[in-house]
Amino acid sequence: MDLSYVDSNRIDLLKQDNHNAFNQSLIKLYYMQNDEKEYLNISFSNNEALCFLRFYTNVGTLFLEFNDQKMTDTINSELISDGTNLIRKIWYNSELTWNNGGNENLYLTIVK
Repeated sequence: MDLSYVDSNRIDLLKQDNHNAFNQSLIKLYYMQNDEKEYLNISFSNNEALCFLRFYTNVGTLFLEFNDQKMTDTINSELISDGTNLIRKIWYNSELTWNNGGNENLYLTIVK
């Protein structure tokens, strides 16, 4: 899944030369297992017109921390249960943001 973040003026919040950008080194993605945080690998694309973060998972509920735990977002996904890891639906902070059937190459822009 690829996620980009913009503000209400469509300014890229992952592009490090923007003064309001999130500090990429402080962004963490995890899920909970046995009351412990299990961190996932994320990568950043900084060569695009709009920067994005990329991750792969088959976990239904993820937590994304920004700026050293000062803000945490929740990503819930409904996966197709046939072993393909395709995502059927995504809720970002409880708001349905993707409802287009199975897709493994997903790109969402979130306005913060």
